[in-house]
Amino acid sequence: MYCKFTILILSLHNNINMNIKLGVMRMRSCKFKEEKSHDFIKAFEEELKELGDMAPFEDREKIIMKTLYSGKGRYYITFEEAARSVRKVLDHQAIRCKNGCKMAMYEEMALKVADYMQRHPSYDYRAALYRVLAESRASRFFFGMQTAKLILYQHYRSREEQKEIWQNFEQTNRQFK
Repeated sequence: MYCKFTILILSLHNNINMNIKLGVMRMRSCKFKEEKSHDFIKAFEEELKELGDMAPFEDREKIIMKTLYSGKGRYYITFEEAARSVRKVLDHQAIRCKNGCKMAMYEEMALKVADYMQRHPSYDYRAALYRVLAESRASRFFFGMQTAKLILYQHYRSREEQKEIWQNFEQTNRQFK
């Protein structure tokens, strides 16, 4: 009886942990998406500031491309996904990845991990990958022009909507004074 009860408790515990892990992974990927968007918008606005008074006259796609390749992003990926995919790249195994940007990210990370392990022989693969994820900047934002435009559109549209809501609030507030 004791063994069955213990197994039942462990089984329930593992199921709960699995559900929690799945929820955390979903939260992480959502958080990464928000971080990626925030970092890209910040980098884009820095590019605009660098252009100064010439910003309105520059081609937007040119500014977006400059931002994409600015090196101001990082690797927006969970450790678990990176560990699986980068290991396959290092072992010259096929990866089921149709996204060219994501594949380029895995290859760049694999080069950095291999370099890190060569410079620090005491580090194993997982430790080197952890260091790369934690400390390295990506050479670019690993998404394309369409995604970049969508991020900017959503950001500036939401700012306009917030501005309109605030203006409506102020107008309503003035009417009741």
